[in-house]
Amino acid sequence: MMAEKMWKLVMEVDLDCRRCSKKIKRTICKLQEKVKILRISYDQKNGIVIIAGRFDPERVSKKLKDEAGKVIKSIKVEEEKEEPPPPRRSRRRRGVRRRGCRLRLPRMKVPVISGECGDGDRGSGN
Repeated sequence: MMAEKMWKLVMEVDLDCRRCSKKIKRTICKLQEKVKILRISYDQKNGIVIIAGRFDPERVSKKLKDEAGKVIKSIKVEEEKEEPPPPRRSRRRRGVRRRGCRLRLPRMKVPVISGECGDGDRGSGN
């Protein structure tokens, strides 16, 4: 029943260490195939990795600790606040004409031929 809510795991990891960052990224990628992880963000400056999604947070944090080991310094479990989807805007705005091509080509002057099409005396000089 806990898997239906949005959860967020905040992990403190030494992302400056190449081996540590590679290990945590690899572990999360493997876990992402099995669990519904919707968002992953890496804060290089503060050394924080945040994963969010619809999963059992206890099971996922245990799995992360087992796979990554000492790389993860701490894990905090937080409930993610679900924001309602933004309201949909109509595709056409009032007062604005949409054109298929944004490329503006100069208008070409086409010579006007007098007479009706197909009258047959176009080629004759008479």
